[in-house]
Amino acid sequence: MKDVYYNPEYFDLIIVKTLEEEDLSYEFNMFIIFQTIIGCVSVFVFAKIIYLFTNSIKYFTIGFYIYLFSTYVSLFDKYVLGESLTCSLMIFGIYFLFKALHHVTIFKYYFFSGILITAAIFIRPIMMTLFIPSCFLLLYVLIFQKFSIKSLVFFMLPFICAESLWIA
Repeated sequence: MKDVYYNPEYFDLIIVKTLEEEDLSYEFNMFIIFQTIIGCVSVFVFAKIIYLFTNSIKYFTIGFYIYLFSTYVSLFDKYVLGESLTCSLMIFGIYFLFKALHHVTIFKYYFFSGILITAAIFIRPIMMTLFIPSCFLLLYVLIFQKFSIKSLVFFMLPFICAESLWIA
């Protein structure tokens, strides 16, 4: 294998050289296609989260176009990096968390939210900083609005299981 030195200006060249030398082009291309599809869907889901907050089509449209032309969707989808996928998974996780808070008795939304946020944490561990406030939000809702403890358990279960398997 030839020595390839890291230079941010030639990152595309590094990916291409790696693909040529290790012959993983099919897997990398499938990942890029998957990441692009997930990114496209996350643009709509992001705008839908804004709509849940504001109930305004105007802000829905503004949020849709702002995120559509952001770097996570337009730049990082063509690279084999975790930034775009992590951002998309966090958006899906937050969407399901808000759906769960609107439909209190449907615990599958808490579980889906926990799975998606856990996946984002395992791709980029810095996302743990968003998992902790989510748990505090659920505790707040649990204490002050008399929700069931099941919601917190269903939300934290995927992370606890994944972390236990990772450590063991």
